[in-house]
Amino acid sequence: MLYAFGASAESFPYAYEYMNIYLCGTVFSILTYGLNQFLTAQGESLWAMLTTVVACLLNVALDPLFIYVFGMGVKGAAIATVICQAISCFLAIFLLSFKTKVRLSFGGYDLSIMGKILKLGFSPFIITCTDSLVLIALNSVLSSFGAGNGDFYIEVATIVTAFESLVTGLLLGISSGTQPILGYNYGAKNIPLIKKAEKQIAICGLVFTSVCFLISLFAAEPFARLFLSLSSKVADEEKTISTAAFYIHIYMYGIIPLSLQYVFVDGLTRMGQAKYSIWLSLNRKIVLLLSLTFLLPLWTGEATSAFMLN
Repeated sequence: MLYAFGASAESFPYAYEYMNIYLCGTVFSILTYGLNQFLTAQGESLWAMLTTVVACLLNVALDPLFIYVFGMGVKGAAIATVICQAISCFLAIFLLSFKTKVRLSFGGYDLSIMGKILKLGFSPFIITCTDSLVLIALNSVLSSFGAGNGDFYIEVATIVTAFESLVTGLLLGISSGTQPILGYNYGAKNIPLIKKAEKQIAICGLVFTSVCFLISLFAAEPFARLFLSLSSKVADEEKTISTAAFYIHIYMYGIIPLSLQYVFVDGLTRMGQAKYSIWLSLNRKIVLLLSLTFLLPLWTGEATSAFMLN
């Protein structure tokens, strides 16, 4: 799996050591996500956010402690992450015990309701799954067509996708935060309010991504420099920074129309129209992004053409 994600002979030992430990925290990560949804559904989104923020800040504090002070390197980073995932999970369980009116219980399951949940959950699953597939494809292409510079381009891609995830993460917050409004009014058959809400959400998304695009024109290089300052030293730091900044600009050219994809896919999912949201997700990720990630480098012979797709 690590080689499929683009690990090279040099990076594999670090990735393997990290992954073996990180996988131990998967159960905590999944439970936390599910429990936070349960908190949010009962109007306790602030407390749900707290479980994530506390774990994130603690991870930032523990990483240098385990990596440098305890001298554990990559292994220490993985241990710190697992500890924070466990703390986040237990905090969510603790909050559920006194912050919710509807308690978690076991038994009395309804297969029809479970089927509806799986159907609605399939759309975000497809989105997450295809994100991973696109990342695998990108790293594989960069490694194969990198002309001996595969590790360099993969490092650049890590910085570029990290910057993009800052924007898309906030964009996802805008679009997924519409769930109570759209879901409630769709059930109440208040179509005019749904149209009004979707229009305002779309405008909000477009304004947000436009601002992010303008910020990226100035912040790309400082972000790349900050990213590298928090990681291990690279052979040619200035070249990595300038290359990453250039491709951040390329990526961000497509971020404004992407806001409409997020708004409409999430909006359709919230209204129970999973078949349409799944089609939109698959059309962009599989039909366009994934196929062109392989086809463009084959056509041009240049690994960097894969960066032009977003």
